[in-house]
Amino acid sequence: MSRAVSRPLAATVLAAAAVAFPAAVPAHAAPITCGDIAALKTAIMAGGTIDLVPYCVYVLTAADSGVDGLPAVTSNTVINGNHATIMRDPTLTSATPFRILRIASGGSLTVSDLTVMNGLLTGVGGNGGGIRVENGGSLMATSNLTIQGNRVLTFGGGLEVDAGGAAELTASLINDNTATSLAIGLGGGAYSRGSLRLHGTVVSSNRAGEYGGGVGSDGSTFVIDQNSRISNNRVTGFGPNDGGGGGVYTGPGGSITDSSVTNNTLTDGEGGGGIYSGGGPLTVTRSTISGNTLAYNQTPPAAGAALLSRGSVTLDSSTVASNKIVGAPGRGAGLAVLNGSLTLQSTTTATTVRSNLASGQYSQGGGIYAASGTNLTTTGATITANKASGTGSQGGGLFNNGGTVSLDSTTSVTSNSAATAPGGIWTSTPFATTATISGNIPTNCLGSPTIVTGCAG
Repeated sequence: MSRAVSRPLAATVLAAAAVAFPAAVPAHAAPITCGDIAALKTAIMAGGTIDLVPYCVYVLTAADSGVDGLPAVTSNTVINGNHATIMRDPTLTSATPFRILRIASGGSLTVSDLTVMNGLLTGVGGNGGGIRVENGGSLMATSNLTIQGNRVLTFGGGLEVDAGGAAELTASLINDNTATSLAIGLGGGAYSRGSLRLHGTVVSSNRAGEYGGGVGSDGSTFVIDQNSRISNNRVTGFGPNDGGGGGVYTGPGGSITDSSVTNNTLTDGEGGGGIYSGGGPLTVTRSTISGNTLAYNQTPPAAGAALLSRGSVTLDSSTVASNKIVGAPGRGAGLAVLNGSLTLQSTTTATTVRSNLASGQYSQGGGIYAASGTNLTTTGATITANKASGTGSQGGGLFNNGGTVSLDSTTSVTSNSAATAPGGIWTSTPFATTATISGNIPTNCLGSPTIVTGCAG
C-alpha cells in the first residue's frame, strides 16, 4: 500500500467544518501607489478593500516577518488587483526565502485580477509558496487570480490550505509551481488539508516530487468543476510503491465534474498518471481523462495511466481515452483498481474507455485492470480499441486478476487487442455476462485461464 494511503490524517482534517466566507464587502480604501510596498503592508494590516494600480508590479525584496512577504491577513480583506502582480524579487537567491501571502485564523481574503508569483520556501514545513490559508482562514478568488512560479520543498507549491481552512477559486490559473521533495512533495500547484474548490480554473505545468503534480487533497472537501482543466503537470515519484497522480491526488475523495484531466505524467511511483485516488469516494462526472502517461520501468508494474484507485471511484458519463503506459510492464493503461471498487455508469452518455495503450512487455489490461479482492461494475459502458501491445501482454480490453466483475447487458467490449490471447477479456475468476463482447484480436476471451460465461471466441 502506498505511503499516501497509510499517511495518518488528523481527525480534525476529516471533521473540519466549512469556513464561512464573508457576506459583507468592506469599505474601499485609497489605491496603493505602484511599487509602494510600505503602503501595501499598512493596507493589509488595516483590512477593508485594497485597490492596486492596473498592471503594476509590486516587488517584495525581503520578508515582512518570518517567512511571510506581506503581513498576515487577519480580517475581512478585498484586493482588487486590476491585473497587477505581487512578487518576490526574482534577483533574490534561495538565501532569502519567503511566501507572498498568508491568511491567518479569522482572516478572509477576496481577490480578483491579481498575479501572485515567485514565492520560495526551502525548509521542511514551509508550505504554500504563493499563498497559505491557515486553520480558520479563507480565500475566495472571484476571477483571474494567477498563482505562478512559486516553489516549496513540501506541500503546496503555489497554494496550501491547512485543515480548517478554505479556498475557492473561480476562473483562475495555477501555473508553473513546484513542491520539490521526492519524499514529501505534495501538490505542486495546490495542496489542501481543508476545503478546496476549483471552478473553471486551469491547473497547468506544475510539478511535485511525490503526489499530485497539479493538485492534491487530503482534506474534508475537494471539488473540481465548471470546465476546470488539469493539464501538463508532472510527478517524479519516490520509488515503485510511493508516488502518483501526475495531475490530481486525492486521499479522502471528492468530485470532478464537467472538467478535464489531460496530458499529465508520472515518471516513477505507484501509478495514476492522470489521477490517483487513495481512498475515496471519488466521483468523476461528464469529464474527460485523456493523454496521460506513465513513463518508466519498474517492479511491481505501473498501474492506471489515466486513473489509479485504492478506494471507491465512480465514473459517470465520462471518457477515458488515449492514455498510455510506456515501459515494462503495465497494468491498466486506462483504469486500474488495486483496492476497493470501480464503477462505470452512464447516466447521460456512455462512459467510454477507448484507445488506451499498454506498450510494455507482459502488460495486463490495455483498457482496465482489476486486482484481487476488488469490485468492477459497469452499466452502459463502452470499452473499445484499447491495446496491450508488448510481448506476452494480455487482456486488451479488461484484465481481471481475481476481482469480482459485473458487466451489464448495455456494456460493450469491442475491437480491443493484445499481443497474446485473449484480446478482449482475461480473467482468473469466473463470471457471467450478457455484455456485447466482439471483434477483439486475437480472441474475445479464449486464452483466458477462466472463460467468461456469455463470451464466444
